[in-house]
Amino acid sequence: MRKTQTPTPSNDATDAPKPRDRHGERSVPPPLAFDIHGLPDSTLLTSHEVAAYTRNAVSTVETWRLRPGHPLRWIDLPGGFRRTTVGDLKRFLASGKPRKRPGPSPRAAPTAPPPASPRQLKPRKPSRRRADRADAAELEV
Repeated sequence: MRKTQTPTPSNDATDAPKPRDRHGERSVPPPLAFDIHGLPDSTLLTSHEVAAYTRNAVSTVETWRLRPGHPLRWIDLPGGFRRTTVGDLKRFLASGKPRKRPGPSPRAAPTAPPPASPRQLKPRKPSRRRADRADAAELEV
């Protein structure tokens, strides 16, 4: 038999830890309480702070971090922490590279119908069943 745990009563619902979401944090954090232009370029920022400044979801910034060759550079710190600098974030935003969006490829409008294949030009022979039925119908008349 399986044991069940009874939930412990809590005064505040925010005390309980949130279950982990396998998609990451998909919400957009509130704007930063400080201005990055007043900070030195060597100041380290977390992905949450980058998401708050760029007004993107944290999972989007994490996807940028994991993508090889992305222009926003990250620094690996001891303990598994990853940070980017204010200077790198400013350079990334100043580059202004447009996003590549997948879309339908432009196709040329057809000018004339495609030519008929030789197989379509040949008349079809009636099948044996149809021929046998037609012969039987003629004999009955």
